[in-house]
Amino acid sequence: MLQVSKLIPAGKGLAPVLLKRAATVELDDRPGPARDRLVASQRDWLATLSQAVRIAIEEGHFRRDVDAEQLAFELYAIGHGYHTLTRLLRDATAEKRARQAFEHVLAAARTSVSPVPR
Repeated sequence: MLQVSKLIPAGKGLAPVLLKRAATVELDDRPGPARDRLVASQRDWLATLSQAVRIAIEEGHFRRDVDAEQLAFELYAIGHGYHTLTRLLRDATAEKRARQAFEHVLAAARTSVSPVPR
């Protein structure tokens, strides 16, 4: 199951996230191998999120009508919003808000009946 701690890391776990975010701003309009690698990395992350959603659907945790790519986009966007509020705006409520957004998105995708444990 998707866990908020995987998308909204605390403390020192932010370093890789911040590096990729900084690289995104620096490389978004600069063609070349560094940008290509960053694009591949971000596409891989979105594909991973989409696959996690598809697995949650197959396992009965999420409704069958959930759009895996849309949900992956929303989770990805929460991470970017969290970064902006934390780093740029120094918003002390950023983590709380990101966690609430994450839980809201997942709650909307969940089935009303819990799957039978295997």
